Amino acid sequence: MKNLDLSNSTSFTDSSFWDLMTIEVGKNNFYDSSLFNYDTISEAVKTELESFDVTTLSNANLYKYYLYSKALGKDLSSLTTFANSYVETLEDTYSDFVSPFVVAASYGLNIQSEKIENLTKVAISNNYTWGPDAPVWQYCTSMLYNKDVDRSTLLSCVDTLDYGNSCSNSLVLQAFAASNENIRDSKYEKDGKDLIEVLFDNYYNVDTNTLDYTKGVANTYSTNQVIVSLMAYKVKEKFNSNIAVSFTGNAGPLPSENKEVGLVYSCIIIDEKVYHYKDVYQGDRKQIRKVAS
Repeated sequence: MKNLDLSNSTSFTDSSFWDLMTIEVGKNNFYDSSLFNYDTISEAVKTELESFDVTTLSNANLYKYYLYSKALGKDLSSLTTFANSYVETLEDTYSDFVSPFVVAASYGLNIQSEKIENLTKVAISNNYTWGPDAPVWQYCTSMLYNKDVDRSTLLSCVDTLDYGNSCSNSLVLQAFAASNENIRDSKYEKDGKDLIEVLFDNYYNVDTNTLDYTKGVANTYSTNQVIVSLMAYKVKEKFNSNIAVSFTGNAGPLPSENKEVGLVYSCIIIDEKVYHYKDVYQGDRKQIRKVAS
């Protein structure tokens, strides 16, 4: 995740927002904070935020401003005051690529509003013009306030998914994570494969032991964390337990696949919470394996 670079951004409203949101989603889902780096936020954005009039914010820009301000540790009191009044001016009609971001900002700012609650109860969009993106955004943000969202949407999202589009792949994964739904259930397979299989078939790089997204998008994720997550997930499912632990790495005696001796990635799943750790241990192979376990 440290490869996500926000240094070329000229405004909080530009496309770097998507990278920042990737970081924020990871942090909110209990990934180790050491995996993320906010240091690359550009000086241009920092300067813009210092003098920006929050009362001019609307629609998706409300969420963009919120995420950048939160990432930089800014005082959110003036934004909260404005957002409380702004949401009351919203139309009751749902907008596919506006409403989800207003709902997400409201949730982050702890805004309680009948307007927002009503937006989360609107039937999930059937607009698949851009693939599953619009329904997924609505599904994920509605789940923040309303756990009774119709989960048949997940089937429709998989049905319309282009397995070659890694951006939509990641969005659909978010929808499953938001509802704690098993994406490996056979009913969610497409063309005889589930999405996890597709990710490994299309993006797994055996030389680096990572999922290499450079084939489809600019981001390159360090996905030893993905691998240990899948290992822990399988343990949890196999033994029907509420706790699972997994390890991977290089105990030696020699460096392997660009990994130094003693590098260990671990994952702990407790109920639906996921915790990742990256450590380096000293010693011979036997000592490293003993300390890591």
